[in-house]
Amino acid sequence: MHRYRRRTASRLRLGAIVLLALAGLVAGLSLLAARRAAPATGVAAAPPGAAQAGVVRAYQVATGIFARPGPGHESGDFAAAETMAKQAGSLLAFTVWTDQESFETRAWRDLLQVGRFPYNRPPAIDFMREVAVLVWASPATAPPDVLASGGLELRSARVAGQAVEVRVGPRVGGASPATPAADGPFLPYVLVTIPRSQWPVPVPPPVVPPIRVALVPDSSG
Repeated sequence: MHRYRRRTASRLRLGAIVLLALAGLVAGLSLLAARRAAPATGVAAAPPGAAQAGVVRAYQVATGIFARPGPGHESGDFAAAETMAKQAGSLLAFTVWTDQESFETRAWRDLLQVGRFPYNRPPAIDFMREVAVLVWASPATAPPDVLASGGLELRSARVAGQAVEVRVGPRVGGASPATPAADGPFLPYVLVTIPRSQWPVPVPPPVVPPIRVALVPDSSG
C-alpha cells in the first residue's frame, strides 16, 4: 500500500513538472513572438536616413576653378543649373550626379576639365551609397570676391526640411589651383559627396535626392 502511494505521488510530481515545463515553453514562445512584433526602440526606431540633430556627413572631393563656358557653348547641365539659380535668386549653381558614367563625361570631362592639360582622372565615387554634388559660384549673382576666389570649400551640411543643405564658402589659403588653358573668366567650384543614408527620407539609386546649397561667407559654417 505504501509503495502504491509513493508511486502515485511520484507520478503526480512528474506530471506537475512536465506541466510547468510546457507552461514555461509556451510563455517563452509568446514573449519571443511579442518582441518580434513590437516596434524597435531607441536609435533603431528612427528612420534609416534620419540625421542626428540635423547634422549630415559630407565629404569634399575636389575644389578649384574651371573655365566658364562661353555664350552658346554651355552644356545642358550647366545652363539648366544656372537657370535654376537665377530663378531661386541663389548665389550658387549646382548639379547632382547619381552614376559614374554621366558624372565622368558630363561633369568632369565636359565642364571641370575643359582646357586642362594634363587631363586629371575623375574620382571614383560609390554611387550605390552616395551622390555627388557639384557646386559653383553663379556668374550672374555671386559677389565679385567669391567669383575671384581660387575655389569653394565645404563648410558643413545639415538637414533642411526634407532636403540636405550643403553649405560652402570661398576657399581660404592653400596652393593656387592649376588654371585651365582657356580664354575668358573662370568659376570657383567644390565637389562634395554625401551618403544616401543621410537624407531625412532615404531614396534608393538612381533617384536624385533633394538638395539645397547655401553660401557661407566666413569659416563659421
